[in-house]
Amino acid sequence: MTLTIPFSGPRSGLWPQTLGQRNVLDWVGKDSLGAADVLTLRIWTRAGLPALRHALSATLTRHESLRSTHLPEQGTQRVAGRGELRAALVEAGTQEELALATAQDRPFGLAEEYPLRVTILTRRNRPYLLVLHLSHIAADWAAAVLLRRELTGALAGERAAPPPAVQPAVQPAVQPAVQPAVQPAIQPAIQPADLAVAERSPRARRQLDAAIEHWVTVLGRHPARALPPRDDSPYRRHHHVILRSPEAGDVLTRRAPCAPSSVVLAALARAIDRRYGGAEGVLHVLCANRQQPETAHYIGTISQETLVGYTIPPGACLIQTSTVLHGSALRAYRRGRYDHERLKRTIAELGIVRHRDVVVNNISGYPGADPGPGPRLETSTGPEDTPLTLTVYELAPRLVCKLSVDERYLDAAQAREFLAGIEEELLSMGKAS
Repeated sequence: MTLTIPFSGPRSGLWPQTLGQRNVLDWVGKDSLGAADVLTLRIWTRAGLPALRHALSATLTRHESLRSTHLPEQGTQRVAGRGELRAALVEAGTQEELALATAQDRPFGLAEEYPLRVTILTRRNRPYLLVLHLSHIAADWAAAVLLRRELTGALAGERAAPPPAVQPAVQPAVQPAVQPAVQPAIQPAIQPADLAVAERSPRARRQLDAAIEHWVTVLGRHPARALPPRDDSPYRRHHHVILRSPEAGDVLTRRAPCAPSSVVLAALARAIDRRYGGAEGVLHVLCANRQQPETAHYIGTISQETLVGYTIPPGACLIQTSTVLHGSALRAYRRGRYDHERLKRTIAELGIVRHRDVVVNNISGYPGADPGPGPRLETSTGPEDTPLTLTVYELAPRLVCKLSVDERYLDAAQAREFLAGIEEELLSMGKAS
């Protein structure tokens, strides 16, 4: 069974891709977006099918990023003005997990498929869970949070003033979009096509120039490696260690001298220094800064890596190191949007060697991103493409993070010890005067 979700936007056509979209294509490849590059949103609901259909129709109509296909080789995106998206209706107990896994694991075809899949789980034909699978080319985690908030609010409004009833059908024909009786108070949307045009303005070019200059400056001042070199074989097994620490989260909430995320960066830098004897280095930190007005309510991907250089002062404690990392992080975040193709050319022309050996991805505050319940320290093995990655899922009320490290650097026991050492240092901050 499927439910047709119609949309009717004010325009259609071909536009350039944004810097964020081009960055995603460089990151995951230009042919398709695989399972590792799919965001999943789960929204529990009591709304009926007509309300769900209407809320999803309004969302598709509102956000062009969800109804665009992409021509990567041309660097363009094609916005569909009118059309439909079919949501899968799956009754509980009838292979719903298989349906969700299929939606999650099947790569998105960029040229012919919209970057959104919708599955509605039902019990006795009554919806109880809305599941969205989004490709990264349509949304980063910050956009996913905005989308969840928007859909949740729209469904609340629908219950107060439901739209005309529309019955689901198996592969039904396109039906006209239903206008809502109550419009939720949502800020005007900025579309990727508009952002792509704005990124070509003189003002934007100056900002992009400053971002390139930031990278060149940081790589010129700090060692390009945070970790010692190992052999250059492309893949080795990685050890993954998840830490769930209410105590560390409590200390970060009560005693952090600056942003808790900066304190975690400092603790990581100090752990690298203790292990490998390097008080200087660079951290590649993913940044989806939405502080600017044009991106505050933007449903699209702007997440890119920025470069945080650091030097740990001799004899500095964690609090002092946190102040250093906080200042470096703020400078980096302000330079977090750039033309990655131009960056690669500039670095190559200057003869700078970039070693992407330590990556930090802070996705705290994004519902659905955390690894779920489990023990305080949980260890596994699996693939990863970076020598060392720290993913932060939650900062408060508890710290939840995952260390992924190449076995050439740490074995399983050492990886647990490394992450436990970060926790121990954070806890020591709570005892400092």
